[in-house]
Amino acid sequence: MRCCDIGSADEGTARRTAAAARVWNHPEMALTLAVLLWPHPGEDAALCAYEDEVLALLPKYGARVVSRVRRRPDDDGPLEVQIIDLPDEAALGRYLADPQRAKLVEVRDRAIARTDVMRVDHV
Repeated sequence: MRCCDIGSADEGTARRTAAAARVWNHPEMALTLAVLLWPHPGEDAALCAYEDEVLALLPKYGARVVSRVRRRPDDDGPLEVQIIDLPDEAALGRYLADPQRAKLVEVRDRAIARTDVMRVDHV
């Protein structure tokens, strides 16, 4: 079964899938981002500390972290993946320009080697 086939097996599954969609799809959140973060060598803790601090600013802009996960130590890829919901592009712009966040740019540059951001949709 492929992930897009989930919910087609029976009526009960379809009801559970629809209920889950109501929980995760927030119409007031028009923008959802997937953020993938890679640290500079030896800077895992610094990346995590920086993200702890800047993600705490999101509610000020009506945004929220839906999910934040870290890869296992023996795997490759980004250290951290975040799913973030924002009300709109303007809220993202205000968050990115936040003065407290701007003060941490040197910390960010020292800790984070690469950031990939994708606009995504909840399914």
